[in-house]
Amino acid sequence: MKKTVSVWFLIIAMLMTAVLSSGTVLAEEEKKTEEPKYKTIYYTEQSETVFQMQKTLKQLGYFEEGEIFSPGTLDEVTIYALQRFYADNQYGWAQDGGVAPEIQEFLIEGSPAPRPTPVPETPSPTPDNQPTPFPEVHSGERNDEVMSAVQIALFNKGYYEGIPNNYVLGYLDEPTEEAIKRFCEAMHFSYNSADGVTLPLFNSILAENAPVYATPSPTPFSIIPYATVSEEVRTIQNRLKELDYFRDIGEPPAGEYEEITQKAVRRFCEVHKITPNKNGMDVAFYERLMSEKALANPVDRREMHLKDQGDDVQEVQDRLFNLGYYKDRQRTGVYDEDMDAALAAFSKANRIEYDGETLTVALQDAILDEQALEYSEEAENTEKNLAEKLTGAVHFMGIDMPLYVLILVIVVILAALVFLIIRVFSSGKGDGGQDTSASDSSKLSDSGKQLSLDIRYQGASRHVTVNMDTPLRIGRNEQTLPLNPGDSDISRQHCQMFFRGDTLMLEDYSTNGTEVNQQSYHNGECAVHSGDTVKIGNHEITVRY
Repeated sequence: MKKTVSVWFLIIAMLMTAVLSSGTVLAEEEKKTEEPKYKTIYYTEQSETVFQMQKTLKQLGYFEEGEIFSPGTLDEVTIYALQRFYADNQYGWAQDGGVAPEIQEFLIEGSPAPRPTPVPETPSPTPDNQPTPFPEVHSGERNDEVMSAVQIALFNKGYYEGIPNNYVLGYLDEPTEEAIKRFCEAMHFSYNSADGVTLPLFNSILAENAPVYATPSPTPFSIIPYATVSEEVRTIQNRLKELDYFRDIGEPPAGEYEEITQKAVRRFCEVHKITPNKNGMDVAFYERLMSEKALANPVDRREMHLKDQGDDVQEVQDRLFNLGYYKDRQRTGVYDEDMDAALAAFSKANRIEYDGETLTVALQDAILDEQALEYSEEAENTEKNLAEKLTGAVHFMGIDMPLYVLILVIVVILAALVFLIIRVFSSGKGDGGQDTSASDSSKLSDSGKQLSLDIRYQGASRHVTVNMDTPLRIGRNEQTLPLNPGDSDISRQHCQMFFRGDTLMLEDYSTNGTEVNQQSYHNGECAVHSGDTVKIGNHEITVRY
């Protein structure tokens, strides 16, 4: 009896287990059928769905580069392709920056139309009616409509005043770039020639309230010291060029008071009997240079060669004699061996290049210069004694050798010792002779800093995390951040972020500048603290680290 009851209990238990199991399976199947086929996909996510979307977008022509750079990953290039697809199909970009399920289903299972062929637009010089994208013009390029409008506006406002050479209408040539630099200085922002004429610069130049070029004051300074770089120096250089004082000297760097400009200034002072100011260009020199009494350069020097003769040769020989370089030599008015020896001695003492057979105009100017160094017998004897000592024989470890050879041997030995010491300390061995290179490399990723960036643009936001192993370069030509390519206020290379110690620094080198907490920075550096807001073009980025 007991055995029969046990059998029945076992049968009932097995039936109940089977029923419960089938119910669980049915519930799981119901859950599977209820689970949606597509779900919202966000930036950097990887899946087969992303890959299928990429294939469709490529077939439809939405990858302008023509290639899928990260198959299966929602990267920046894929987002740009999706944005073009959204615009053509009149979809609105999601506020959270994700790709909605209905978009995925339409791309993968629907019948989306191929990307329409864009119709080329002719740029208009009217700043309120610019096409998109704006046809930026770079150095040496031609664009009749854009550049003609820029050049006419600059000319009407006086920015070509005093610039040598006429500009060519329709080209971004050197005179036009000089005029644009003047305009940018008047507007207090920098001009980056690598960016060329951008839409913001175009709009600024053609604006009705754009400033007129202000000619420098007749006496804008009390003195300009050597190595100064300014617009006043550029004005002085242009006037010296007009009077031909750079003849046979060379072309000076524009706006920089350096050696070539200094020589032209001294020539001018010699001609006008003005005592040069040792501290730089003073008011007396400037007022005479800008006056109607300023004389053109009357000096016409020529290169001289061995066996040449004439009054100009005699003038150089007399000057070398007065400086003491013609000791025990004959002045014959001929460029002979005695003159060659005197020139060689002068060049050596004054550290000027001389090839032994050509007396250049630059070397003549140095000889006739009031600051030319006189011959020093003591200095020459010191050099001779030093040479004799270096070539004299010494006895070392039973070997006779010149002193300079011994010095060379000692230097080689010391260099080898330093190299061995460096190798020992940098070999990566820790205490107890254990190799620590493996543990150091394993901690490398933990020691790197990271930035957490919240990027907002036209209502859409996106979160990005960036490893700061190297400086973060930001711009339209950089692929480091998912910035919208339609933001024309961002330069090709706009700025960069990097850590200096524990401080995050931002360096701007753009046309329009970068704002940090609503304070603008142009071509400079500033510190960025965690929680600060950085505005690049029309993108707002909150930085945390």
